[in-house]
Amino acid sequence: MKVSIESTSACRRVLHVEVPADTVNEEYKRVMKGYLSSARVDGFRKGKAPLAVVEQRYREDITEATRDNLVPRCYHEALEKESLAPVNVIGVSDVQLEHASALTFDVTIDVAPEFKVGAYRGVELDRDVQAVEEEDIQRSVDALLEQRATYDDVDDRGVEMGDLVKLKFSGTVDGAPIGDLDDVPAVLAEADEFWYNTAPEGEYLPGFSTAVEGAAIDADVSATVSFPDGFQVAALDGKTAEYAVKVQAIRKKVFPELNEEIWSAFDVDSEVALRDKIRTDLGASVEQKATQGLRDQVLEKLLEQVSIDLPESEVEQESKRTVERMVYDNLMRGISRDQLEKDQVELYKAATELSRNRLRVQYLLQQIGELEDVQVDDGEVDAYLVKAAESQQQPVEKLKAEIQKNGNMDAVLADVRAEKVLDFLVENAKIKDR
Repeated sequence: MKVSIESTSACRRVLHVEVPADTVNEEYKRVMKGYLSSARVDGFRKGKAPLAVVEQRYREDITEATRDNLVPRCYHEALEKESLAPVNVIGVSDVQLEHASALTFDVTIDVAPEFKVGAYRGVELDRDVQAVEEEDIQRSVDALLEQRATYDDVDDRGVEMGDLVKLKFSGTVDGAPIGDLDDVPAVLAEADEFWYNTAPEGEYLPGFSTAVEGAAIDADVSATVSFPDGFQVAALDGKTAEYAVKVQAIRKKVFPELNEEIWSAFDVDSEVALRDKIRTDLGASVEQKATQGLRDQVLEKLLEQVSIDLPESEVEQESKRTVERMVYDNLMRGISRDQLEKDQVELYKAATELSRNRLRVQYLLQQIGELEDVQVDDGEVDAYLVKAAESQQQPVEKLKAEIQKNGNMDAVLADVRAEKVLDFLVENAKIKDR
């Protein structure tokens, strides 16, 4: 068998394969035997027709079966002969087979990029060192109390910042009801008995909290809301809306005291022990953030040193998966399908860039892992799966069974190996605290 390889781009190859006539004839005869034993020809019992008669009647079918048997078999032999490991098979083309002649065909494949990684030991990195301060601990304590806060009805004062207020409102833009605009969620146009958290910043409708502050129950107020440029609802992008608002009820936030009930929820028996636990947890979080910063730095610096051409078919596949994740996330955030369709060009552009970066990192870490002979053992895989199961809130055995069923265990091994390579790079870097 003759194989020649044509490089049409950095990662694309076309294999021109020629299978000799004697190999074709041998396969043709093998297929012919199958037809002889089962062919039905008028005037003969099943399987008893002469070879020449069967061949004359079924030559086209036999030739087609010969071709279909040889192409995949010889394709794999060609890959082995040329020591090629495709990341994707693009397609088979130009299949030529005449009776008693050689078989020729082309196979287009994408292969992994070839590149030389730069010096990856001793990379100079800066680590952000942050101490856990008492203010940080107090913020965490306040957040715990915030999570356990309740609301009590009040009717003897106006709205104060931080209150939960029940509102009735309707809005207009340029004098027209917001509800008449295209693809605007109803809750942005008008609502009745709508509970709204007042806050000085980061609020759902910017300006509402300031507008109702000080207003008593049954008071009517007006609120001006300026929707920012790039707002997720296209009809309100950069627009200023006027709302007529009625305060229907007021509830004030009531914070609990630090007590044994809260301590026990964190397996401690005193406020001092709770604060110590928070200090430890914050310290671990700071350390984790610093480590991630080092990982990001080392990848950025190594990628700056090397040019990695990517297989376009792999970029397309990864981009498709990324777009699907982005669409799902945006739908969960309340963005309409119509809006996503309008933004599909920009969405795909962003997904493609993310995918290219992800693949470049993948190939970089893979090559360093091979150079350093980084191995993964069963214990490391099990630890990875336990962590993944915890984050997904499902039993680890169920997750493992799903991964094995879907044939994704190799991807898990690659992820674990990549994590080990990143740890290796950070451990062997020159780190300066700042």
